Amino acid sequence: MGDHQVAERRASLEADLRSARDGAQQRLVDAVSALETIRLELLRMHAGTGSVVSMTQDLSAAQALSDDIEHMLDGRDEVEALLATTGSHGRA
Repeated sequence: MGDHQVAERRASLEADLRSARDGAQQRLVDAVSALETIRLELLRMHAGTGSVVSMTQDLSAAQALSDDIEHMLDGRDEVEALLATTGSHGRA
């Protein structure tokens, strides 16, 4: 692979990493929102106005979000590994 191809590949991987980072930031916002929803539902339940069904739905949504975040982190790790590998080949 020529230097130009390596540079193009690296730029593509960097763009992918930026996109993954932006997605992770949005997931963080979503996670904080899900936690706040759960906190409020717990307060409602404590006050006697919340429902188990609503809490179960909130917890299910939080679990799905957690799974999405885990996948994003795995993807980020893969992209970083590829960037490191591509970077070392470009310097050789």
